[in-house]
Amino acid sequence: MKVDLSKFFKFKWYLVFIILATLVLVLWSILYFFSDEWNGQNNLEYNAGALQISNRIYPDEYGFYSSKLSLALDEIDDAGLEWSSESLVVVDISEQREYIFTDTGVLYGTYTISTGRSAVSLGTTDDGVEKTENRGWVPGVWRIYRKLDENVPAGYGPRIMFLERYSYNSWIRTSVALHGTNRPDLLGVPWSLGCVYHENAVIIELYEVLEVNDLVVAID
Repeated sequence: MKVDLSKFFKFKWYLVFIILATLVLVLWSILYFFSDEWNGQNNLEYNAGALQISNRIYPDEYGFYSSKLSLALDEIDDAGLEWSSESLVVVDISEQREYIFTDTGVLYGTYTISTGRSAVSLGTTDDGVEKTENRGWVPGVWRIYRKLDENVPAGYGPRIMFLERYSYNSWIRTSVALHGTNRPDLLGVPWSLGCVYHENAVIIELYEVLEVNDLVVAID
């Protein structure tokens, strides 16, 4: 009895094709899952003069950054204030990161920073005991009241923006500021003397974006 194997081999190639197509589909799904598009990441280029800064941005519809904005708005509401400025700066103390939102709630950028350390040395007493002061940040509402791009004191980077804090129904001017640093390697941990340190390239960019009276909200 003669067996016609042509149909068998034809079916075999169909089977191989189906298996290969399935493998390609699975591989594409895996790559898509880990891609920037799935995670909602955009790569934005910020032009700070001759400097280019690239940041990974997650749209807040995925929940992570919207929670940062929500916490900041809660702080503003608890203070009895309203957010009416064009930009909102959110300083996450625990993460040592800063988030900039536009007045429509869209995330503009996120940056690694350094806030105040918990024990700043103030020298020693006559008895030889070291005096320290806690300059760590706590949740609260601040705002920019002065910007300086010339004659910036040494060690503060190329730009500085001074802050006043809202306390007991009034704004109190302070020496705390957003500025650059000559130790970018230490960003990401609270080691500053009380200000918010940024990379110099970042503070140059933010100086052009942020305005006087823009709110700065610390969350934890």
